[in-house]
Amino acid sequence: MPNPPPQAASDHKPKRSQTPTEPRIIQVSALAHTGQFDRAEQLIPSITKQIPRESALLWLVRALRASGDVDRGLRLAATITAADTRSTAQEELVSLMAETGDFERARSTAFAIASPSPRSHALGDLAGAMAAAGDRTGARQVFQDAEQTCTTIEHPATRSLALGCLVETMIDTGDFEQAELTALAVSDVREPTLDLDRLARTMVEAGDLAGARRIVGRAQPFAAADTDPDSRAWGLESLAEVLIAAGAADDAGRLLVEATGSGAWYRTLLTVATFDPDAIRVLTEDLLSEDVSPSI
Repeated sequence: MPNPPPQAASDHKPKRSQTPTEPRIIQVSALAHTGQFDRAEQLIPSITKQIPRESALLWLVRALRASGDVDRGLRLAATITAADTRSTAQEELVSLMAETGDFERARSTAFAIASPSPRSHALGDLAGAMAAAGDRTGARQVFQDAEQTCTTIEHPATRSLALGCLVETMIDTGDFEQAELTALAVSDVREPTLDLDRLARTMVEAGDLAGARRIVGRAQPFAAADTDPDSRAWGLESLAEVLIAAGAADDAGRLLVEATGSGAWYRTLLTVATFDPDAIRVLTEDLLSEDVSPSI
């Protein structure tokens, strides 16, 4: 899969900071990560400002999650007044409950999360765990709850990323039908291209070549509608790679022609070289030696 340009990249679930920076928060985190939970909790009231204090609480909850102490984690998470920080803490605890099979409490805790983005992530984690445990009917219902939660996220980019995270989990659990429907429900063009591309690749790996070709057909209009030339070329080129793997070389060739006309001519060369080495051989030395690098 070609590397997407920065504006086409999709990280889906937000990355969490791995290291606290405030000195007192570092102290709390260090105590918690060495199992000194009582000392860490006793230190928190000495942090007078709300944001650092609640950040310290979040780090303590994360350490408690790692130790498996859900009850204490929930108690401390409930003391966090900032909705987004409290929601993040609760989301991580729901993930632990899901991993350990405590599905009922995970579900009730997830629905109590105030912020819709972490609530959708929590429900997605729960649905994935339920599917892995064999409860596919229950998992699909929770996936639908998570998707409904995503529709309440006001920021379009955050909403698209949350839906993309759900699609990834659906693919991982083998629910290709629901993954397709959810990907098609995303309102922008870039996220469905990424999600359907991944779905099609997974279907190729599963041996469903006809299904993969059909999914590429669903993804192609999204990729072609991307207004950024390089991102459009990346999307079309990546879909062409899937078609090659799915045994549809002629269709792949047509997508590569479209991709080459969309962005810089040289960006598809590696895929063309894999698809049709003769096409590279007929390119003149002058063309291949052209300086296409930006000035540094």
